[in-house]
Amino acid sequence: YENYNPDHFREFLLTGLRNPKASFEREMWRKIPPSDSKEEIWNKMRNTNPREVYKTMTSFNQPSEKIVNEWKKYQKRYGIDQAVDRVKNMNLASVCTGKTVVDIGCNDGYITKLVSEFASTATGIEPHVELPKKDTSSNLVWVRSTFNEFLDSNPGPFDVVLSLAVRIQLRDFGGLTEQEIVNGYHSLLPVGGIVVHETQKLENRPNNQAHTNAMLDAFRKKFTQIEHGNARGSGKREYYHFQKVD
Repeated sequence: YENYNPDHFREFLLTGLRNPKASFEREMWRKIPPSDSKEEIWNKMRNTNPREVYKTMTSFNQPSEKIVNEWKKYQKRYGIDQAVDRVKNMNLASVCTGKTVVDIGCNDGYITKLVSEFASTATGIEPHVELPKKDTSSNLVWVRSTFNEFLDSNPGPFDVVLSLAVRIQLRDFGGLTEQEIVNGYHSLLPVGGIVVHETQKLENRPNNQAHTNAMLDAFRKKFTQIEHGNARGSGKREYYHFQKVD
């Protein structure tokens, strides 16, 4: 944040609005790795729909190997004990018992497996981290998919959506606004369905705080809040239960 200059940002923004084609081409040229074929790649890109160009540039719209590896280590670092605490702290049994549950961005699946012990079915959705091997539990389902792809597959409905410290990834890598994320959750649920929303770290994280506020505003346009509390001690993470009312 200390390097952010609002005057520079404004200058770049106005330049892009006044001459979007030149700004787009300059940005694309800068992102093509240096090579003998850079000119050839550039000419091909200039004649392609900008949205299709963006989709092909996976180093800018998908997480790097370094980030994926960090995600793979995340649950292992904190382990099953923290997953047990989170299930208890967020009162998941109170909303998931006997219900069909989908866990968006389930990581290694610790919480999904714990919830499956009292849910009717538990489905874990995860695009990057290696999912658990085939489980003997008949009510557990693992799906390797991004959130966008999962929505496009017309799944559900589910009684409960678990959205546990995952929305910034859905926003940044999925290209979704906070309202679009909430709309996606809304589409997965019947009337009366529940979203369990766990925030990312809020303590000393102004970006996370702004994102959380935007998520809460979006939720309140589509859902009714029925519960709120502390999810984890570290980072002052909070949780919310939201219910679909129409």
